[in-house]
Amino acid sequence: MSQNTWTTFMLDITEPLTHYLNIPELAKSLTELELEPRVFAFQLLGEGLMIAVLKYLPLTQQINLLQAMDAFELMGVLDMMEAGDRSQLMASLPDEVISQLMTKLKEKFERNLYLLFNN
Repeated sequence: MSQNTWTTFMLDITEPLTHYLNIPELAKSLTELELEPRVFAFQLLGEGLMIAVLKYLPLTQQINLLQAMDAFELMGVLDMMEAGDRSQLMASLPDEVISQLMTKLKEKFERNLYLLFNN
């Protein structure tokens, strides 16, 4: 399944779930957890629900969760976000955080290129 097809599939199944789940309440529940369990619970949501919940979290918690993701997860979440939501999120992040996230993505990209051309 191509990445674009997978993204569409995830968004298609996430949309109905958001009608059955109280996303703001789920986000509030996450804010009550310590960082490590919060990150784990956030990862269990899957990319589609991560995006829905992320919008309801305070900026500091959005930053903590994004920084805790590995590059693969981070790329998946950013890729699945609508362009406007992604732009709004990036505009709200401090420059230092954006730099850290971009470094993480760059390292993953460079690692993938190395594996691609050296195998």
